[in-house]
Amino acid sequence: MQEEDITLESLPDEAELTPPAGQGAGSEVAEIKDVLSELLGKKFPDDETALKAVKDTFSYVGKAGQELKELRAKAQQPAENVDPNKFVSREEFLKASFYSENPEYKPYKSIIDKFGSNPSEVVKEFAGFILL
Repeated sequence: MQEEDITLESLPDEAELTPPAGQGAGSEVAEIKDVLSELLGKKFPDDETALKAVKDTFSYVGKAGQELKELRAKAQQPAENVDPNKFVSREEFLKASFYSENPEYKPYKSIIDKFGSNPSEVVKEFAGFILL
């Protein structure tokens, strides 16, 4: 039995093949320093310096990311050793803020405070009642 050639085209000549990177006439491989210089906009004297810059950047980013994670975790934890006697309650803060922003209601403070803990809401309620 005779072997039949089923290839439609002949195999390319050696000249038509693309040589591996760094081999062949006229082929030029870009150096790491050149590629990174172009990408980063910074000149590097040699490949070792360019690689060191990239490694240092990765190291710095990794450390900064870890510090950020730690800060976020710490911020989400309740504060330790907080003396509640050094702070005012929300209710006291709302009252103080209201009367400092609306001094015309200071003479009526005792009456307003009897109707609710948020003077702003009390005044709004009575203002709506009076206007009707």
